[in-house]
Amino acid sequence: MKARRHQPRADKDDAEAQLSSNEVRYGEKGPVWFPVALGALFLLMVGALLCLTPQSRQHAWLSLHERPAPPPTPVVATEPVEEPRARATEPRARASVPLSEKDRYDAFEGANKYLQRPLQQVPGLPPGPEVKGGEADKRQTTRVKCATTAGPLLIDIYEGWAPLGAQRFLDMVRTGFFSSRVGLFRAVKNFLCQTGVPGDPSLHQQWRQKGRIKDDPQWLNLQGQKQPLKRGYLAFAGGGRDSRTTEFFFAFRDLKLGFQPWEVPFGTLVGEGSFAALDRFYAGYGDMGAFGGHAPAQGQIYKRGAAYLDAEFPLLDFITSCDVDASDADDDAARTHHTAWPGVRGQDASSAINAQLHHARFPGRVG
Repeated sequence: MKARRHQPRADKDDAEAQLSSNEVRYGEKGPVWFPVALGALFLLMVGALLCLTPQSRQHAWLSLHERPAPPPTPVVATEPVEEPRARATEPRARASVPLSEKDRYDAFEGANKYLQRPLQQVPGLPPGPEVKGGEADKRQTTRVKCATTAGPLLIDIYEGWAPLGAQRFLDMVRTGFFSSRVGLFRAVKNFLCQTGVPGDPSLHQQWRQKGRIKDDPQWLNLQGQKQPLKRGYLAFAGGGRDSRTTEFFFAFRDLKLGFQPWEVPFGTLVGEGSFAALDRFYAGYGDMGAFGGHAPAQGQIYKRGAAYLDAEFPLLDFITSCDVDASDADDDAARTHHTAWPGVRGQDASSAINAQLHHARFPGRVG
């Protein structure tokens, strides 16, 4: 029987030759020095362990088998540390929103209840522009506080952005235009929300007699920005040059708008609470019928007002009131006064103004 092909085997002659060689080299009992060296090495290891162990000799053997107990921890007098508490469940404004804006947002009665409404826009949008862009003069600012069925809004109106548009919107606010229940009739997801038709048809006739306003110069950077009209901006709607009346829109996202003469922003939303309300404007009806949606017909709103919206669009949201924020106007006046006349108290403001005018007209003259 033949051996397996891949199994290596040593020949008999080679094994006998190897054994005879070992006998000649080491003798029949092997090398004598090897056990002596092994014993010496063992003694050296035991001696080293006995020298290095900090315990007494009677516990040296235990140290090889049992881990010694750690030394007692010194007691240090410290102030008691409170355990971290669970996070509060109430919604809080982020630190990025100034405290004054948070206070004004919380001042609206039942503001937080609107956060329970379903979100109509994509989640995660910032409370402001998605991509920052250059903005025009913000020095002449008027803050407007609006109440809507989706939540409260704070709006900063900038006369430096669009003087005519800002003035028209503030006129609407001061005359009670929004108390007629103004429907947010064209809310298109990821696009805009158009509004500005009064809920009272007779009020529309009054504003129609006031006529249209001319276009403001466009201040948006139309060349350097792909979407120059930013999220949260307000601008008037129109249908040609100098066609602005009372209809305007909110931008849900950064938009590729501003290329028409009437699309000049005049204000922007302020604070996380305002953007939370903006993103909850009901958008289920979509765009107007001409663009494939099911939004209310503008002509019917002009004729029938809020009654038409209540009857046929029960889920639609409304702006129910808008007022100028008097506290903010006072703050702006104080800031302007402090910048122009630092160190001068309010009661001395008129004398300071007169002194500056006198010095400008009669330089070098005292009194």
